[in-house]
Amino acid sequence: MKFCKMLLALALFAIACLPAAAHAQQFQVPFSFVAAGRAFPAGEYRVEHLTGDGWWRVYNDRNSVMMLTNSVESPERAHPFSLIFEHVGDTYILHQLWPSQHSGRELFQLNARKSLVAKGATTYVQIGAE
Repeated sequence: MKFCKMLLALALFAIACLPAAAHAQQFQVPFSFVAAGRAFPAGEYRVEHLTGDGWWRVYNDRNSVMMLTNSVESPERAHPFSLIFEHVGDTYILHQLWPSQHSGRELFQLNARKSLVAKGATTYVQIGAE
């Protein structure tokens, strides 16, 4: 009887943990980048929506950052789940993420990002989910 109760408790715990893991999308980012003022090396990253409006997290086994975002819309163009980076000089800055086709999230601008963008021409790079 104890074994059945423990097995049931473990099963309920596993089910409770599944939704959080299912929402994370995986990306292979081929260049180092900055997100929310923090530098990240090239590599494989996961992106997930956190509890609370506008909070997202980019992470892998070694690095993690939580980001506060604003809503952006794209009624004309449909986006796959993707990350949009600004490329300024030698720096890639995470600018937006698109969790659904017409609704995206834009990272709040930090002063460091504003000064980088003011110094050089900006191009955009889109990375899709795996």
